[in-house]
This record gives sequence, C-alpha cells and structure tokens, in this order.
Amino acid sequence: MKQKLIICVTVCVNAFVAEPCLAKSVKLQAIDLTDKGMSTEGGETTLYRVTNGKTVYCRIEAIHYGEGGKTIYGFAFNPRLFSAVRRGYEYDHPIYVDPNVKQRLTSTESLKTKEGAATLPAAFSEYRSFFDRRKLATCDQL
Repeated sequence: MKQKLIICVTVCVNAFVAEPCLAKSVKLQAIDLTDKGMSTEGGETTLYRVTNGKTVYCRIEAIHYGEGGKTIYGFAFNPRLFSAVRRGYEYDHPIYVDPNVKQRLTSTESLKTKEGAATLPAAFSEYRSFFDRRKLATCDQL
C-alpha cells in the first residue's frame, strides 16, 4: 500500500510540474512603447497566443524601462481579462552607470489586490488598444 501511494504521489507531482512546460507561446505582434511616449528609457508591449494542452488564451506583456527601475505588466485574456499583474523593480544604481545593475522587486499588484483591481483593467484596455484589430480578433474568438 505504501509503495502504491508513493508512486501515485510521484506521478501526480511530475504531471503537475510538467504541465507549465507544455505551454507554447506564439508572438502575434510587438509595439515599441517609446513611440507612444510611455517609457523614458524604452519599452515594449507584446501580444502572444498561448496554447497549454486544450487551453488556449492570449497574453499581453508590457515592460517600461526607466533610469531607476522598470515596471512589467502581464495580462491574460480569452477574450475577457482573467489575470493581470504589475510588478515594479528598482535598480541598485542608475542603469546608465552600469547596464548590469542588480534589481529588486518593490511592488506587486494583481486583480486580487485593491489597487490592482482598481487600475489594472484600465491598463489592460489601454495596452490592448495598441494592437492590430486583426491580431486581436484571433484572441476574441477563443
């Protein structure tokens, strides 16, 4: 009995760990945020179509670079927004001094936090508006 339980736990854990590795992302479009006046030191937002087994959804990632840090946004939708996060990072010194700066996470908001729930849906709408409607149409058909 003990041996069967160990085998079951091992198989279940291995299946759980392996599942995220099966996700495949296809880049649909990338937009330079510097051209939009949204990022002082550069930035980009990218639209992906993600397939993870039978689950298919779209993802938007956006990154804004600044002298003292960076902010990364992530949104998952199909076509409704179901996951969103914003992470803020600070550099240990300005990036122009040394491009290999150390960074530390200083803030995280998601749809589950009060601030994230209040601001991330609007941010999602703004980033979504940058992409070609034909590319987004593939996400809206999910």
